[in-house]
Amino acid sequence: MTEPQAAADEPRAKAANVLAYSGYVKLLGASFLGALGDRFYQAVMIATANAIFTKDLSNLQAGRVQIFSIVPMLILYTFVGSLVDGYNRRRLLTLLEAIKVVLVLGYVALLWNIIRPGAAQTGELPTEWNWCIGLLILLNVITVPFSPARAAVVPDVLPHERRSMGASLIATAGLFSYLVGSYAGIQLASPGFLGPVRMTFIASGIYLLSSLLFAWLPDEAAVPGNQRQGENGTSEPPRKMSLREYAAEQWDGFMYCFKRPSLLALIFFETTFWTIASMMLTLLFFYGSDVLGLSSDDKNVFIGKSLGLAGLGLIAGALGAGKAARIASPVFTYVPAFLLVIVGFNGVFGSQAVLEAATGTAAVAAPASFYPLLFALALGGGMLLGRVDADVLAISDERYRGRVFAIKAVCFAACTLASLIWVNEAMVPVQKFELMHATPRVLLWLSPLVFIFAWLVDTAIWSHHAEVSAPNFRRRMQFKLCRFISWCWLKLHFRFTVVGAEKVPLDGPVILVANHGSFLDPLFLGVAAPRMTQFMMYRSYYESAMHPLFRWLSCIPVDENKHLQALKTGVASLEKGACIGIFPEGQVAYEKKLYPPQGGAIFLAQRSGAPIVPMAIKGDWDVLPRGARFPKFKKVTAVFGEPFTVPRNLSKQETAEVTRKMMAAIAEMLGVPPPEEQPEPAEK
Repeated sequence: MTEPQAAADEPRAKAANVLAYSGYVKLLGASFLGALGDRFYQAVMIATANAIFTKDLSNLQAGRVQIFSIVPMLILYTFVGSLVDGYNRRRLLTLLEAIKVVLVLGYVALLWNIIRPGAAQTGELPTEWNWCIGLLILLNVITVPFSPARAAVVPDVLPHERRSMGASLIATAGLFSYLVGSYAGIQLASPGFLGPVRMTFIASGIYLLSSLLFAWLPDEAAVPGNQRQGENGTSEPPRKMSLREYAAEQWDGFMYCFKRPSLLALIFFETTFWTIASMMLTLLFFYGSDVLGLSSDDKNVFIGKSLGLAGLGLIAGALGAGKAARIASPVFTYVPAFLLVIVGFNGVFGSQAVLEAATGTAAVAAPASFYPLLFALALGGGMLLGRVDADVLAISDERYRGRVFAIKAVCFAACTLASLIWVNEAMVPVQKFELMHATPRVLLWLSPLVFIFAWLVDTAIWSHHAEVSAPNFRRRMQFKLCRFISWCWLKLHFRFTVVGAEKVPLDGPVILVANHGSFLDPLFLGVAAPRMTQFMMYRSYYESAMHPLFRWLSCIPVDENKHLQALKTGVASLEKGACIGIFPEGQVAYEKKLYPPQGGAIFLAQRSGAPIVPMAIKGDWDVLPRGARFPKFKKVTAVFGEPFTVPRNLSKQETAEVTRKMMAAIAEMLGVPPPEEQPEPAEK
């Protein structure tokens, strides 16, 4: 089944946005409803705890609802990756939701006796409550494959260019249902509103709708990942795996993740996010009861309103991150989003109200800045989570998608569970106040690590997607920004001056050739030229950890093992009007002299018709030569020579003469002897 079939419901080859693909709309709606149903039955439990238990026991039991919701994920996520990759995903998701339609109705019988009008709060645990906890665990066992399966279906219903936004929206749907479901669920499930029993029927109906939407997914969602052939898939029926094969597939998925630092970094980063999010949820309950002095329905209203507003922030952040995922570097998403989380967390839980409550002052009202800063905190979190899921999808291979998302979910469950147990079970109020104060400061110290992480992810995503195309407006602006920053540094450090820049044509293809006496020469050449200059760079460098910088400078990657193909790539760029910078010596000089040139610049000029402008970088031998660790404070001057063209049909001797004159012009501007001519190889 081919990728265009993923858009079979849409007559246009490329739709304007992801919502134009009906298969994706069904997936998004079903995912939202399924996650919303999960939040509703958990909200039923939290509202019940707030209604039937006293304040301290209420907070403890509400936290345990969260803990028991995560324990099955921690235990079972490890084993569901191969199930998601090797099973009919459409059938799997439909079956999961259909089972929950019936199973969630068990709360009706269990809660009927313990929730009744006029019931007083107590410090004892009714027998029915323990059965409710057991049903909660069973429902979460059934839910385990849901999250990795719905994420793995995204590429089945969207073309490649829409998948980043699609993945972000799916993550957003889960988050939005998590928080908005908590907002609506906790309030509606309160005895003063619909009550837990009626909310149970609503959750069952939502599961039914989700199951129907999953059943209506297109046929592409029914093809297991291990039955696909690249992007085209196959129509063969799913092959059943033995237990041994299943374990081998799962181990293969683990090894796939562990051998890719970028995937491990993404998984670690998302677990950090969820650790903070789970702490925030627990601290919100604590904030409502111990700082604001709320109880029962008032606390439900406060928690619901807070989570609802946070849900709006999350969806706004995730939508923005998904839109930017295809064009913006992760550096410009993760770093500002992380700083936004720090500011929001400090503003929400480090306010004067918290400090007064910590010192023993009576309960106070929430400050006016509480909700705006909570929105800012959620906005940063939404940007982080929306971008993480899009990046995981961009890096992961087709056949490993389910296992990667399952492993990611295991780490999420482990960190979230540890956070809930630590904050909810082990901490006394004084320690929770200290945690509120210390967390944003710890996160601020971790900001440099976030930058390194984003850099690694950028390298993993883009290093194998090198584009040899004319720079668009965004890339030109990136280059101008880098050029301005570099110019400021070069002017201050090296008193950098430029002579003869008017000799460089301002449009059309052109080749700038310069001596290469320092590792800083690309900066000198790029700043000196009056137009955007691109450099041809060996692909091994382009795919290194410095790749984000090279991509920002719009370097042209070429294969060092395929010289003819590399030259053809340069010709193709010049035909699109590029200005290419070349160092014909091919290496940084070991001594203060010119080395014999290679023939690449002349070849490009002959094949493309682009003029060559010789250029001398005077003083570069002294500022950062081979072996030097730090640049010296020496004056550097860039001098441009007269441009010339190279006729296409030249003999071997004529081509050598043109090359010699080119290097002689550079040598004259430098004030050094021209390079020694290489002897012609003896004929056999």
